[in-house]
Amino acid sequence: MRPSGRGGVKLTIASPKSAVHGSRLSYTVSLNLKGNGVLPNLVLRNQLPPQFTYRLAIPAPSSISSGALIWDLGTVQGPAVVRVRVDVDVASGAVSGQVVTNSATASDTEGYSASATSKVTIR
Repeated sequence: MRPSGRGGVKLTIASPKSAVHGSRLSYTVSLNLKGNGVLPNLVLRNQLPPQFTYRLAIPAPSSISSGALIWDLGTVQGPAVVRVRVDVDVASGAVSGQVVTNSATASDTEGYSASATSKVTIR
């Protein structure tokens, strides 16, 4: 059964609104699958902006490629919530006032996808 309606799957990134260059930043990527839908071979991908350097994620990503953290989540049966906490270092050379966009996507092998972004202002 596929997730139905616009409210069937929701992907979000919860992060602070600002960060000091040279500091550590933590954020959470969450996927909420409502109802009894199924997402086969679900992959969560978090593309880090160049101003962020990966340090730690819980759970650890399945792989890391070209600044993207990738989790192979297998088949997810709803209702379910998947959460990933990510810690990054903000580049010491990041420009104060710069707005950095962090993005994530979740997709399965049947073409279903969701995306989310968050914006962090460098101080």
